Amino acid sequence: MKSICGCFLSVIFAAVLLNAQTVKNENGIKIIDNDLKGEYEKLGKTITLEKILSIGREDGKEEELLYGMWDLAVNYKGNIYVVERKNKCVKVFDSKGKFLFKIGRGGDGPGEFREPVRIFSAPNNDVFILDQNGIISRFNDKGKFIFSFKTKSSPNDFVVDSHGNFYVNENYYADKKIWVYDKKGNQVKSFGDVVKGKNGSETGFLNRGVMAVDKDDNIYIAYNQPFKIEKYSNEGKLISVISRKTPFKITEPDFKEEKKDRGLVVKMNSASKLAADLFVNNGKIYFLLKTDQGAFSHAGSLDVFDLNGKFLFQAAFNSNDIRAISVDDKGNIYAIDESLGFAVPEISKRTGKTIRLPQIIKYKVNIE
Repeated sequence: MKSICGCFLSVIFAAVLLNAQTVKNENGIKIIDNDLKGEYEKLGKTITLEKILSIGREDGKEEELLYGMWDLAVNYKGNIYVVERKNKCVKVFDSKGKFLFKIGRGGDGPGEFREPVRIFSAPNNDVFILDQNGIISRFNDKGKFIFSFKTKSSPNDFVVDSHGNFYVNENYYADKKIWVYDKKGNQVKSFGDVVKGKNGSETGFLNRGVMAVDKDDNIYIAYNQPFKIEKYSNEGKLISVISRKTPFKITEPDFKEEKKDRGLVVKMNSASKLAADLFVNNGKIYFLLKTDQGAFSHAGSLDVFDLNGKFLFQAAFNSNDIRAISVDDKGNIYAIDESLGFAVPEISKRTGKTIRLPQIIKYKVNIE
């Protein structure tokens, strides 16, 4: 009887260990590994997202139609900024979804864009917009252009701290993952060691990240692979690495280089691409995660951690086509959802393809 009880207790102890968060210190860096279950689930709580606002329609004025959205931001007034990459502009709506004005247009001049891709809203309500050509432009909350500068190479994402310094993930040609520019656009330093793949072609994929910043100017970056969020001080010291177990298999990248008539061609497999977006607000880290593991998939779920790296809960959007998120001071989540919207008959008839107009959805997080 004693041996049976011992085995039973061993099984219970093993199960507890399996579901426990592990925290260890390696050379002054906190390594945090969370299990599959969040703290709220362990307490028996249910998380749901309640839709409370949608922006985007199939007819009406041109500014009410949304197409080719790439990123969004919400400022401290509650205004919503939407990056329309193909239309080369940013559309601004108030907190009720009413169109206010448009920022930028196509071109290479001051305040113009080739293809805007990322946006950041500062506490003073100024907005910063990253163009695909590596130029970051600053506008005030009325859409007036202030200044711009060119980054080092091909940035993937960026954030701005409370002093106006820029932190840019420049992963293609750099020997560090994060490059820092002062408020005038002068490069001042870089940090974050680059991860090398099995061959050189994988380096860009592995070091490409989405970024966030907290009120204390700590910098966060999450990568395509593996599942992890790195937290740095604004001086470039790695503070912690946050991860959790995933319920799905991750396909690692495999790049093959083949010589062709005109040079070298690099082919990549359908590797899992995990990170879609990252945001920090209200003492929480919001990590938009790709659950459909195709190479070009969008996201379908949101992992939420506290600032110490503890996994709190996962929220499902009931869609695998979420491109980007933002979170306001009340904890409401704003998302670009490309599975919604409306079919466009004229385009479908002309091209034979069904193109849908996406929408901006505002969600309230319900915890029961």
